[in-house]
Amino acid sequence: MAYFWARVLMGTIDAAWLNFINSILALFMLPLAILRWTWWRLNIWGEIVGFVGAIPLGYLVWFVLGFKDAPYWQSFALLTGSGWALILGVTFATRPESPEVLRKFWLVARPPGFWGPVTRELGDDLRRAHGGEIRADLLAAGAGMVACVSMCVGFAALFSDRLGLASGMVASLVFSVAIYARLQMRASRLRAVSGD
Repeated sequence: MAYFWARVLMGTIDAAWLNFINSILALFMLPLAILRWTWWRLNIWGEIVGFVGAIPLGYLVWFVLGFKDAPYWQSFALLTGSGWALILGVTFATRPESPEVLRKFWLVARPPGFWGPVTRELGDDLRRAHGGEIRADLLAAGAGMVACVSMCVGFAALFSDRLGLASGMVASLVFSVAIYARLQMRASRLRAVSGD
């Protein structure tokens, strides 16, 4: 299906429009995707501007200012930089979310990052448990990446008749999956300790 849909798009939409679509969906909203989970101060107005501002600004950059024919890094820098500036500007120009809304969000989502004003009120035990949970999740993500690489390299080695390498990748896969499972169980216990 993806192949046929790509053929339709390539036959009816030129490359400038495909890049425009990708740019407004990714570059301008990249700051929004980062800030939503890492910074307590981002509010609904910053999010609205991130979504609503992407289309007109992307169109202006690609077609009106002519960046569709410029090197990609220039439009990347312009759209990402303007996304940061606009989202941060609107966020600082408007009131932050209420402490109660932020507290409820943090307790449900447990985001990493700059949440000091919210977490200070929650107590030392909860903050310590959250720090341990974040560390366990990050280590589990690393073990998951090792598992994926081991699986891919192992299959490639198996198909190319390199059985020694395939065996090593199976051992790496089993080890990394075991580490991943152990770390995820630890993170789950820490979530339970912190009231989830």
